[in-house]
Amino acid sequence: MLVILAFVEIFKKSENSHQGEVVDIKGDNNGIANSGNNNTITQNTIIKIDNDKNLALPKVISIHIEENIQSQSFNFSVDLSHNLPQGYKVCMNFDDLKGGWLSEFDDGGHIQLNCNKNICKLTKTIKRQGYRKVRVGIFKESSYIVEGSYSPYKGFRVKDDS
Repeated sequence: MLVILAFVEIFKKSENSHQGEVVDIKGDNNGIANSGNNNTITQNTIIKIDNDKNLALPKVISIHIEENIQSQSFNFSVDLSHNLPQGYKVCMNFDDLKGGWLSEFDDGGHIQLNCNKNICKLTKTIKRQGYRKVRVGIFKESSYIVEGSYSPYKGFRVKDDS
């Protein structure tokens, strides 16, 4: 049984292609299908697997926020719909208290969470007080550009230390 968790395209060179012939390969990964006939995949037909196109990235299901009064920090936990694929990361982005969002160059603007399967966690001390908002996005490991869109924001209150 061939299971592929990526966008797959099958290229046919011509009506006269032979079994086992390389039809078309593009990208780093390829696979071989081993069954089928009558305009379906034939034995040893090489298929293209494009990992950057329509990869099934997880969705953010929920964001949990728990205040730790003793350490004056917050524990953030994010539930994903399924495991995060290799090569991707989950990051939080905090609001700037002016109606916008902090950039990746600001403290609190782009913070990577530690993920284990479909649960991602972070403990952080929040210095700027008031009603705060946080959102979560999925990114390629080498990028600050969100894949898809950010989650809806979740609000919480950071109290005065006194």
